Amino acid sequence: METVMSDFLASRSGIIDGLATIFDFSGSFYDYNRQQSAIDADANAIRKDWEIVGKDLRRSIVLMKRELDHGKE
Repeated sequence: METVMSDFLASRSGIIDGLATIFDFSGSFYDYNRQQSAIDADANAIRKDWEIVGKDLRRSIVLMKRELDHGKE
């Protein structure tokens, strides 16, 4: 199953990047995931949120079906 992230507008960094920012005196180290406009950014964020909701619903349905099928035995 595909992993869906809802933080695509946030910068993605690791510990090495975090340590490297100590020497980033200009403040230009992080590259944020930018969109063409605020409307595009909002639309993409909402789409990602609903993808996660859909994934959670599908998982819940599968788990509920398993539970119901197990109870019939």
